[in-house]
Amino acid sequence: MTDLKTVLEKIESNEVSVENIIEKGKKKRVFAGYKADLVLANNKVIHIRYAPLEKTPLPKVIAKVGDKMVHYGATTKYQMAWQDGEGKEYMRDQVEYFQEIDDKLYPCELYERTKTIEQTKRINFAKAEQWIPDDVKQIWSEEDVPALMELAIDLQKSGECLVSRFSFGGSKSYWAIIYPLYDGDKLIFVMKLSRQQFIANHWMDTKVQLLKQKQTTLVEALPEI
Repeated sequence: MTDLKTVLEKIESNEVSVENIIEKGKKKRVFAGYKADLVLANNKVIHIRYAPLEKTPLPKVIAKVGDKMVHYGATTKYQMAWQDGEGKEYMRDQVEYFQEIDDKLYPCELYERTKTIEQTKRINFAKAEQWIPDDVKQIWSEEDVPALMELAIDLQKSGECLVSRFSFGGSKSYWAIIYPLYDGDKLIFVMKLSRQQFIANHWMDTKVQLLKQKQTTLVEALPEI
């Protein structure tokens, strides 16, 4: 442990700054969770904790006309239009779009509605579970059922999902995560549309626990002296 005299000497020699020491000393507080019991079908009780998952932040899309922020909303009961906070209306071609990232605005274009779902990569099914669904669609075919059956078998063997980009048009696009779902002999594909991953901060170290169990087993296996 570094003593106070050493810290002061480092500050005086400009090796470290006071701000760095303060920042290093800060510990991010993580919610300890709510206590609960998980009771299995065999009446085994496991003491657990649960807490909300954090989410990755998403960039906001902002519409502007000049220096004024605008939004698309109702002007009358039957009419919609682009308007600013004072109710002034604008034409669609006057509106520009920006993404807000780290308090800075970057010009962006609106997305076209997806008509061709093109695979960009494949990911492990377990990794796909970390994506929070905004929407879920079903995929099937009337002409190419054998091709989808072949794809389903391939994905099941590899334990993977297809990944593509998807948009309904407008300011949002999604990651489309596609995988097969069986009900007996019946097959459908699920397309999970997501824009956010969750962030877990209560990972359990299974390697340490297994090592402890192994050590305990070895001790218990020793004969008495």
